[in-house]
Amino acid sequence: MVQNVETQRCDEAVALEKETCMPVAIPSNEFSAEQRMLQAEQLRMHHVNLPYEVGGSLLTGLILAFVQWGTVSNAAVLAWLTWLALTHGARFLNDRAEQRLVPGTRDNSELLKRVHVHSVAHGVAWGLASLLLFPPGNFEHQIFLALMVLGMTAACLTITALDVKAALLYNVLSMSPLIVRLLIEGGDMAATMALMGLVFLGITSLIAFRAYVNARENVALRHADAAKAEALRRSEIQNRMLLDAFPGFIACFNADLHFSYVNERFAALLGLAPEQVMGQPIKDLFGSERAERARGYVSRVQTGERVTFEARYKATAFRPKTDLQVSLVAGVDHLSGKPVCYGFGTDISELKQVEDELHEARDAAESASRAKSEFLASMSHELRTPLNAILGFSQLFSMDEALTQETRDNALEIERAGQHLLSLVNDLIDLARIEAGKLEISMEPVPLESVLEESLAMVAPLAGKQHIALVEEGGDGLAGTVRADYVRLRQILINLLSNAIKYNRPQGSVYLSVKRQPAEGAGEGGDESEGVIRITIRDTGPGIAADKQERIFNSFDRLGAERGHVEGTGIGLVITQRIVLAMGGRIGFESQEGQGSTFWVEFPVCAPLVLPERPGETGQEDMPAVAAPGSSGRPQVLYIEDNPMNQRLVRQIFSTRPDLQLHEANTAEDGIAQAFMLRPNLVLLDINLPGMNGYEALKILKADRRTSHIPVIGVSANAMQGDASRALAAGFSAYITKPIDVPLFLSAVDQAVMRTAPASAPV
Repeated sequence: MVQNVETQRCDEAVALEKETCMPVAIPSNEFSAEQRMLQAEQLRMHHVNLPYEVGGSLLTGLILAFVQWGTVSNAAVLAWLTWLALTHGARFLNDRAEQRLVPGTRDNSELLKRVHVHSVAHGVAWGLASLLLFPPGNFEHQIFLALMVLGMTAACLTITALDVKAALLYNVLSMSPLIVRLLIEGGDMAATMALMGLVFLGITSLIAFRAYVNARENVALRHADAAKAEALRRSEIQNRMLLDAFPGFIACFNADLHFSYVNERFAALLGLAPEQVMGQPIKDLFGSERAERARGYVSRVQTGERVTFEARYKATAFRPKTDLQVSLVAGVDHLSGKPVCYGFGTDISELKQVEDELHEARDAAESASRAKSEFLASMSHELRTPLNAILGFSQLFSMDEALTQETRDNALEIERAGQHLLSLVNDLIDLARIEAGKLEISMEPVPLESVLEESLAMVAPLAGKQHIALVEEGGDGLAGTVRADYVRLRQILINLLSNAIKYNRPQGSVYLSVKRQPAEGAGEGGDESEGVIRITIRDTGPGIAADKQERIFNSFDRLGAERGHVEGTGIGLVITQRIVLAMGGRIGFESQEGQGSTFWVEFPVCAPLVLPERPGETGQEDMPAVAAPGSSGRPQVLYIEDNPMNQRLVRQIFSTRPDLQLHEANTAEDGIAQAFMLRPNLVLLDINLPGMNGYEALKILKADRRTSHIPVIGVSANAMQGDASRALAAGFSAYITKPIDVPLFLSAVDQAVMRTAPASAPV
């Protein structure tokens, strides 16, 4: 309706920022942006509802005057109608004048004051009805008058509820005279009606206040959405600036080999502007030969393979000879949903020049080549480990016929996570699932030492950036095992550790301890599986004020931190609390302002898995060396892997194959012990294990007659040239590289299980 001055200035500042791509200071005043939005909404609703308010009031007034005519003084009726008409006429004329105002020439708060004046006048008009049109001694007309006043009050409440001040002014002024007049009238019925009027006044006032609160909250949410949208726009601009300023070469092209994006550095390599490159086919810019090679690269990338190659650009009038090392990564266009390919190039011209000059120095060149290969092998392993889960789960989703085609296509977007994907499910999605009662929890024995170590490692970069010391105080529960969901427990610890780091003092510390405590009502000397383990995280931050502590687990309530420099949504602790309770645990905290906060979680102790003694230790070495099926008669597969994320992926892959029984081990030593005991039909063995590696474990399995016949498939992120041939030469039946291709993986498992199926009869 009417836009205030400050809102106009904000819009002008945003427009200026769009033109200059530079931050612009937005003027501030005593009202916040949310208040300005609320005022604008209140004025808009007053304008929209004005015809109904005026028309309804005048029509009701005419009816009341008609009924009361002759019952009370006709002069009083005419005077009252005149006041009512003048009140609404003034309001109508004022509204027309406001609509002709130039936006920004009047402050919304000033315009709202005029609305409140009208509410006072309107309330006084209907309050006068109780004085001027009240017929003493005529009970029927008194009741009619009361009903008309109450009806107008209820009607005006629905129209003005968005503005609590206008609603309350009208309510009080219109009903108070009637209540007083009824009390003066005397009598049981009049007193009862007066009491009912008071109750009605109270209820309508509460309703008006509640409606106002709801409106204010809705406006706050809309303001937050607008702020997020603006932040996203600024982020996109900044990302584009960063990509253009990045000291490397970036390009994106689709399956038809047309460029959809290039940064300025790459376009300059071609002597063109970015706009001249985008939309052009590779064939027109680089020729048919390179276009065909690019087509082959795209095919390999779309199968999950990471492609790295070198490209040379000959010297021209606008560039020297340039050599690039290019890495291609599969992705999905966020608008069309179609697959694309991202190319990242690093200038290696100087390196290639050195290699050319030192070509005759064979030993030095070979040494440099080995160093380069080792570096690439290390990087390949580090990248393929998180990509294993990314691509594996996306393939599972795309294979699930129960999902819609759109869902399966969207699953391909997961592949765009290129390096070290470590984040969990979005907090808001987690919160939505919790509220809907659909939180996925997979309870299992969880050794605390491993999950604590992983959690600390994940928050260590944040602590380093904030200059916060992470102090492990240990405790008698560190080596314990609790029953929980591994991933969710790690999420809980990361949330609490991250909060302790973010809301800390400069150069502060975070202390973590793990202690075993007896269960409530349990005495000493009980079973070791009894009791609980408490994980405590203590910080040296400013603490939480006592009057705010009861709000600590409220959604979207940051206890005033939203005005500080620490970003957040105010739902992390809420999600943490819900997950803890869903897993049967407890959470609590203690805080003292100025001295820091201590958060703790408790989970019941779970007895660790104890493997039976090896057959050789129980005098059963004469048992036939055959692979035995599980208790259900299904073929057994043993997976030896130390990464919980990879374990979870393979576990879900096998959940699609109920005809196979999966066993897991975290270390080579544990896996060998289980293989001796179970004698499975197949062993899936990771190469890079802590302590004993996969090759060493394979030698032991092949050397023992109980397991020598069992096929062993290597599963590793080592995917450099020669890794597969080395594994096959060492005795692996097959070699599967991460990221896992689910169909090929299951095919290899089926082939290996079929070879051992005749030996799977029960022993």
